[in-house]
Amino acid sequence: MKKALLLPVILMLCAALWASAFDAPGGQWFSLGGRSDSVLQASGGLEVYLVHTQGAGLFLFLESYVQLSDTTLEFGGARAGAGLELFYLKDHPLGFISANPTAWAPALLGGCELEDGSIAGYVQLSLLRFMEKDAVYEYLTPFVSIGCDGMFRPGILVFRCTGLW
Repeated sequence: MKKALLLPVILMLCAALWASAFDAPGGQWFSLGGRSDSVLQASGGLEVYLVHTQGAGLFLFLESYVQLSDTTLEFGGARAGAGLELFYLKDHPLGFISANPTAWAPALLGGCELEDGSIAGYVQLSLLRFMEKDAVYEYLTPFVSIGCDGMFRPGILVFRCTGLW
């Protein structure tokens, strides 16, 4: 189990160094989700905004994850890619979700996933994504991994919290 957690920690440290090269807002996250072929995935990652305006934003992300499969915790893989905020709406009908004022900022993410020595495409549509001044919250976000062999593996990200700096 220690070896399973070592690579995600190394990737997180590399991500922090990578982010320090950019003079832009960013943050680190923790999330819980699951996929059709695993019971639970827990991930940690980092995102760096290249562009962020009150209309939309473009950001890069790097994450690693562990998964619980058949009662064993093991390194699941790593993902890297880019995301695009589709819009940024301060006055929205979903304001009751948070006690603090939020902006509704759905995003589309895409990139590559490295798992079990093979590379797959990764797409995520985060419709329930809300931003505060120092955090981003995402709920019930569907994603899919598409392997080079054509294997289609859907999943859902139950909750992600990103602390911004």
